[in-house]
Amino acid sequence: MTSITTYTYDANGDVISENIDTNSDGTTIPSPKKEKVKKLGFGLSTLVALSVIPISVVTMPLVLNQPVYAQCIASRDFNGIWRSDDGGTYYVRQIGNDIWWVGMSGDDGRTWTNVFKGVRIGDTVIGQWADVPRGGILSGGVLNLSVPQGWNGSVPGFSRNYVTGGFSGSKWFKPCNDVILNPVQPD
Repeated sequence: MTSITTYTYDANGDVISENIDTNSDGTTIPSPKKEKVKKLGFGLSTLVALSVIPISVVTMPLVLNQPVYAQCIASRDFNGIWRSDDGGTYYVRQIGNDIWWVGMSGDDGRTWTNVFKGVRIGDTVIGQWADVPRGGILSGGVLNLSVPQGWNGSVPGFSRNYVTGGFSGSKWFKPCNDVILNPVQPD
């Protein structure tokens, strides 16, 4: 027999009410641990848990306990705006196999601003980078990148595989402009 338990959550993810059904033999379905759930961003306030076997209760909070990310289509090349784990924004241009960028720290480049010129050879980009005087840091060196092969030759992201000169970024991704589930925050 299928039993239904309904939980209603407030805006903070706290359980504010629950309606518990009973099994066919009259026993009450045990309540799951009450835990906060993360908002999905589109006003979901009531979660329903269905149990096919009367002994076990499957609850949505266990599923929603993970971050929600929008799925984006991978870029077909390097062109565009990329973000990195160093907090910077990178404005990248690809012309043939040549890769160029200007990267700026999250404070509009006042801490650091760098430029890069590299050549893509298969799944590797070999190049050089240098800080420019817009930021307060002045360094430079070699920077080689790994580019995982995406579907149909797309570029889903890239990562650093060799660096000199103290370059801090190590992973780059293209932000989704999904304003509901994954808004891009202004710098």
